[in-house]
Amino acid sequence: MGSPVSAVIANLYMEIFEEQAIESAPCKPKIWKRYIDDTFTILAQDRVDKFLQHLNSQQPSIRFTMEIENNSKIAFLNTSVYREPDGCPTTSVYRKPTHTDQYLTYDSHHPQSVKRGIVRCLYDRAKRLMIKPLVIAGEKKHLSSVLVSNGYPSSFVQITKAQTTPRREPIMEFKSTTVLPYVHGVLESLHRCLEQQGIHTVFKSNTTLRSHLVQPKDTVNLAKQDGVAYRIPCECSKVYIGETGRSMQERIKEHDRDIRLARTQTSAVSEHTHETGHYPIWNEVKFIDRDPHWYTHRVKEAVHIRLHPNNINRDSGTEIPEAWMPTIKKHNKRRTVQQRTTEGTATHWNNGTIGGSKCTNHSRPL
Repeated sequence: MGSPVSAVIANLYMEIFEEQAIESAPCKPKIWKRYIDDTFTILAQDRVDKFLQHLNSQQPSIRFTMEIENNSKIAFLNTSVYREPDGCPTTSVYRKPTHTDQYLTYDSHHPQSVKRGIVRCLYDRAKRLMIKPLVIAGEKKHLSSVLVSNGYPSSFVQITKAQTTPRREPIMEFKSTTVLPYVHGVLESLHRCLEQQGIHTVFKSNTTLRSHLVQPKDTVNLAKQDGVAYRIPCECSKVYIGETGRSMQERIKEHDRDIRLARTQTSAVSEHTHETGHYPIWNEVKFIDRDPHWYTHRVKEAVHIRLHPNNINRDSGTEIPEAWMPTIKKHNKRRTVQQRTTEGTATHWNNGTIGGSKCTNHSRPL
């Protein structure tokens, strides 16, 4: 359970199982079709129970259940199979009784390609699952009505529906791929510019119902999270921007220890303190940002070093093209980080304890 190969191994076993079961069956079915754990079978009605009993006698750990046709109709996966008066089977789209015909609304904050994909998927499914032209026409009429009720303009549906057959275009070779959060009115232009440079753009949505409703684990104190960028203010109004792959509280303890032991080579904060006599304000240490990937949180450190020119850092960190800075500064002004920085305060070090060690407000060299 949980292994990536579990489904493959289970399917291989079921192939052997069904071959042996059907070969040894006293009454073989006319049709046996299986997908994962769902089977579609046609056999004489008086032999159904006997065949089910035979299947369940093959392996004690594998049990089959049975659902027979009702009113000459039965569902298999997303297909509804029903029998015509002449005995010939035909198919249509199966919808559960709880189906509400609600799809992604047209005014939702998603790329147009996603909305076109919904329309094409529904119409492609109708053409693939149905045989009779009259049934296909009825399904298309139903889909048009449903999509309009979900806010899709009729012209959009008609144009997209006419493009369900993919055009054979030459496959472009991209140098790289980038994944960006979708922002309406901005990413469309950026997508065209990046494509001209040979960069494939994929959009994603950061805000989902899952991100808001599902929290399987308790929130970890930001001071104890690893892979963070942080800011240490000094009493001279300057700041130090740092990053660490460990927890922020461990790194702050190291800065404090370096100051007390006068180790200026391993800490820019200690060097600044011993050269100027200005001490860091430990109870105002702030969490800035976090990323589990080492390179990404180094880039974030470099960004904030440039956003705080009045710093005591020895260098500017990872190189960042200056052409990016106007956009970064504009984004930083709109970014609401007040809650995160409030939660990320590295606890009150004023006569407080962190991890069992007691610290005073300002470190003084011994």
